Parts: sequence; C-alpha cells; structure tokens
Amino acid sequence: MKFLHTSDLHIGKKIFETSLLEEQLHMLDQIYRIAVDEEVDALVIAGDVYDRSVPATDAVLLVDEFLTKFSQRKIPVIMISGNHDSPERVGFAGKILENQGLFIAGTYEGKLRSVSMQDEYGEVVFTSLTREAMPIIRYRTRDISRILSREKCACGRTSLRIDRITGRTDDMLIVKGVNFYPRQVEEALMEIPGVKNEFQIVLEEHEGMTDVTINVEAEEGVTGHKVAKHLREKLGFLPKGDVFPVGALPRTEGKAKRVIRKQI
Repeated sequence: MKFLHTSDLHIGKKIFETSLLEEQLHMLDQIYRIAVDEEVDALVIAGDVYDRSVPATDAVLLVDEFLTKFSQRKIPVIMISGNHDSPERVGFAGKILENQGLFIAGTYEGKLRSVSMQDEYGEVVFTSLTREAMPIIRYRTRDISRILSREKCACGRTSLRIDRITGRTDDMLIVKGVNFYPRQVEEALMEIPGVKNEFQIVLEEHEGMTDVTINVEAEEGVTGHKVAKHLREKLGFLPKGDVFPVGALPRTEGKAKRVIRKQI
C-alpha cells in the first residue's frame, strides 16, 4: 500500500499579523495533487491541523474544502490533533465522518483507536496514541508477502494462506538521505534487458560517508554505466554499477545475501 504522510499543517497561522492562508491553500492543493497523481491508499495527517486551539473561520473552511476533495475522491484520511490545535474541535463529528472515509482521533475516550487497511500483501494498522505520540504503522509481522486465500481449507485450516516471503520491512537502507529496500533494487535491475537475477548491494562506509556499489550478473553488452543510470532514475541517487559474467557472483545456501557492508 502507498500512504502520503504529512503533519504540522498549522492552518490559519499568522506571522507578524500577516495571514498565510493563501500560501497554505497552495500547499494543500499540492498535497491533494500528489495524492491523486500517486494514487495513494490514504492520507495521514499526524497532528497540528490548525495553528491554535480556536481556529479562525476561514481556516476551518479551508480545511473543510481540503478534506471534502479527498472524500469525493474516496481517498481515506487518518488525522489526529496536535499540541497547537484542540482535540475536541479537531475530533468534532468524527464518528459520523468515518462513513465518509475520514478517521479522526481527537479526545481520548479510554481506549486507543485503530484504523486497519488491507490489500493482497496483508494488513497495516494505524493506531492513534493521542498527544503522547504520533500515529504509528504497526505491522503484524515484518515479513513481506501477500494473501492468497481467506477461505477455509478442506483440511480444516482457518488461518490466512499466504504466498512465499519476499523480504522484510526492516531491510530498509538509507544512503545519502534516500530510503530504499533491496527489493526495489531488484525490481529496477530486472527492467534492464540482459541483467540476470543475481546481484549484490555493497555498502562501503568511510568517515561517516556511505558509498554504494551494485554488483550484477549480466549478458555481454550491459555496462556498469547503464546499470547505474537506470538505478539513479528509479531510486533517486547514483550508485556505482559493476557487471559480472553469469555465474561469477557467490551463491549462499537458503536466503540470498543481498547486502554486504564494509568498513574502510
């Protein structure tokens, strides 16, 4: 699933008595356009919708127009209050608005509120921890798979039937400010004609800097420059690409070892 996560909108904020509503209108329009263009599954607003506990009328109208557009597009919105706005006012009519796909956690009512979303890969649960923390994404497991069947098996099994494990959510790598997963590298490599299935992500750390080299097996004609250029387009940073003949990279028993870390 794909989520657009934002916070600290501070709608209605003024600087030296100068209203920022016009700029905030442009900001909200950008958020909406990104959500539509990227076909997100939900928008998350993690606190401080308004800049003060009693927002001005024009600020409330702007937020109302913004959320209405998401409702009309049937894009769910998961929203909590922050330390600037009022949980009572942000959460007003929250139970009614859930029918329109707007999930608001305002005042704490004795138990944590959760919003569950599912697709063929499994379940994501957003839990509001009220003012003590932001919403968090809790994965039931850290394995990445997809649901094959929810039907009861003839053998008596009632649990979900899932596909093979393809990775883990804690495999995330951070290089030069860019977050990515080994599976994203694999998907990008498989788009290059002549590149085979075996690859390595080599991370070389030196004095706080991390250099990335992608080793791949490929047919003749595939160059390291071509590999690096395609990965930059897909991942947002430029690694070094090294190409090896088919069968040259080492194999491991069981799960393939894709990430190799080196200290220089």
